[in-house]
Amino acid sequence: MNETIRKGLNYLTTNSLDGRFKCYLSQSREEGDIFSISPREIGSSLLVLNPALINYPSNNLTKQVIARCKNHMVNGKFNFFEDSSLLPTDVETTSYGLTTLLELKEMDKGLADLVANEVMGNVNNNEVIEVFFKPLTNHENRVDHVSLSNVLYFLNLLGRGNQAKESEDFVFDQLSSGRYLEGTRYYHSPDSFIYFLSKSMNFPNLGERFKPVLARELSKRINSTNFPLDLAMRSITADALCFPNDRERRNLRDLQEPDGSWPFDAIYHYGSKAGYFGSKAITTSFAIEALKNSP
Repeated sequence: MNETIRKGLNYLTTNSLDGRFKCYLSQSREEGDIFSISPREIGSSLLVLNPALINYPSNNLTKQVIARCKNHMVNGKFNFFEDSSLLPTDVETTSYGLTTLLELKEMDKGLADLVANEVMGNVNNNEVIEVFFKPLTNHENRVDHVSLSNVLYFLNLLGRGNQAKESEDFVFDQLSSGRYLEGTRYYHSPDSFIYFLSKSMNFPNLGERFKPVLARELSKRINSTNFPLDLAMRSITADALCFPNDRERRNLRDLQEPDGSWPFDAIYHYGSKAGYFGSKAITTSFAIEALKNSP
C-alpha cells in the first residue's frame, strides 16, 4: 500500500462515527458554500464502502461500515435517508447496497433475488425501471439513467441482466445520444454516469455493446473539469477501459490534503430544492480507488 492510500484510509478511519460519515449540504460543489449538515443518510457509508473499503475486507473500518449498512437494511432494501419519511425507498440505493454486500459475501443471494424481482417489476409504461419503489403517495416517480446504471450492475451480478432489456436500451440511448451530458435530477455531473456504467463493462453482454461508445464519450470528458470527484471518476473509468489518463490522475494525487483527505465535492443534489450533497469522506473514497495502482 503506497503512502497516498495509507493516508487516505487513515483519514476515513479517523472521521468515522461507528461506520457513519457526515454528509453536508452546499449551495454548490465548493466547500465554502456549505450551509448545513445533511439529514442522516446511508448513502455516504455505502460510497465509502464501495469503491474504497471493499478492497480491504479485513480492515476494522470496513467491518464497522458493513455492520452499519446491514443494520439499516429493511427486508433487503435500503432507504437513502435514515428517516424514511424524507424519501421513499429507491431502487438505486437498494441495488448499490446489495451489490456491495454480495461482493463482500455479506448478503444472502436468495434474498437479493427476491428484491431483484421487485426491482424489475417497478417499471413505467415503457417497461423501464423507475427510481422509487411503488406505491408512492407524495413523490412523483421518474427514470434516471445514473440510477439505472447501478441497477443494471446489480441485475447482471445476479445473472439476470437479460430481464431488464428496456432499461438497458434506455441507458444506451442516453449514452450514445450524448443526452447524459445534461445530468439528471439527482446527479449533476455527467462523469457519475460514465463511472457507474463503466463498472458493468466486465459483463460480456454489456461490455460488447457499451464499451466502444463509453470509450468515445470518456475521451470527450477528459480534462473537461477539475472537480476532485470528476477527476477520480474519470480516472477509474479510464482504468476500466484501459484508456490512458495519467495527467488527470496526477492532478488528483496533487489535491490530497495534509490530513490524508481530498477536498469536499458533491456527488448528489436535491431533486426539488437547492442543495448539493457531499463530503471529504466520499471524495476520499473515490480518490483512493482511482490512485490505488499508482506508484
